[in-house]
Amino acid sequence: MRVATLAFCAVILAGMQAQAKERAANIRIDFNTQFAESLLDIACSNKAVDEAQFRSSTLLKSQIAHHERFGERFSYENYIEGLKKISRCETPSPDPFRFTALVERRDEITNALALLQRREKALARDVQKMLAPYAPDGMDFSGSVVIAAASFSCGGFAEGADFFIDLQCVSSEIEEEVGAIQYLSAHETYHAIQHQFVPKPAQTEAAQITNTDEARDFIFHKLILEGTASYVADFRDVDGTGRYSSFSRDLAKSNYRRLGSNFLLFDYLIESLGAGAEPASQRAQDVYDLGFGGQFEELFYYVGAQMAAEIDADFGSSALVCIMQLPSENFVLAYERATDHGDRLADSHLLRPATYDAARSLAATRGAASRLGACI
Repeated sequence: MRVATLAFCAVILAGMQAQAKERAANIRIDFNTQFAESLLDIACSNKAVDEAQFRSSTLLKSQIAHHERFGERFSYENYIEGLKKISRCETPSPDPFRFTALVERRDEITNALALLQRREKALARDVQKMLAPYAPDGMDFSGSVVIAAASFSCGGFAEGADFFIDLQCVSSEIEEEVGAIQYLSAHETYHAIQHQFVPKPAQTEAAQITNTDEARDFIFHKLILEGTASYVADFRDVDGTGRYSSFSRDLAKSNYRRLGSNFLLFDYLIESLGAGAEPASQRAQDVYDLGFGGQFEELFYYVGAQMAAEIDADFGSSALVCIMQLPSENFVLAYERATDHGDRLADSHLLRPATYDAARSLAATRGAASRLGACI
């Protein structure tokens, strides 16, 4: 009887495992090195530049769409002119896309690209492993990490389902930057995944905000996006002594050392959204700039990351993903429930009652006290 029972249980377990496998998110990441290779192939070659080919490139369209927000100099015309200059082994002026490095540091950048090409499959695999547990069951996502040889952004930027990494920024110490590239790719690719399942706030731009509830929704939404991406890719774990690796790791460690102060500042700034004579749009923009802006070390990235860590530790990754699909205030209320006992994580600081009241007020405006019962 016992043998039969064990056999029956084995069949059930196998069925459950197969079902779970069928439900699991399918995350595919492609490291695209051909875009950078095409530019290096042009540099100092005296080859004619195929303008039509570049103008029709979807990747270049994405890059220009991102860069042109920062000024008219980031145009197709300047990009094409830069290509023509480096083909003749000349340095462009003006040079908004930093083509000059492809002439002056061509060997260094070529070697860095070759190393990434040797490791691109392993990098893609590692990024997929980091992201898969934090995507909804059944999600089918395909994204690209594009190595950009000509860009002005040290680190990278996301546009749609593509994430661009500035090769020049990491080329001089490429062996020591591979870990940072993996974590940066995971962080930014997770944003593309989030956009497929995290509901948008009532207003997606601070300038559109007209009242306190919309301001709270806007900030709580940013907390979810940046917090969970920073949790999924915790830069404290990055190896390597390269400039970008060291900067990113030190930034994360610095924020975790002062995390209690970061939480307290978050409380005070959430309270400020409901006070003051300034328009709600201005208060929301100010809170965003202070808490998420790079000039102040992205303080609230780490508040959100620790909240995600606590929710995951208490309720599991599936619950965290489920909560992320609810209206934004539920992330804050889930943290309240997760910390409502004595065995919380060491870095999980309590939020002030006013912050939870702000979340409950937002929920009441929507006509629902809480929707957490669907997830935990």
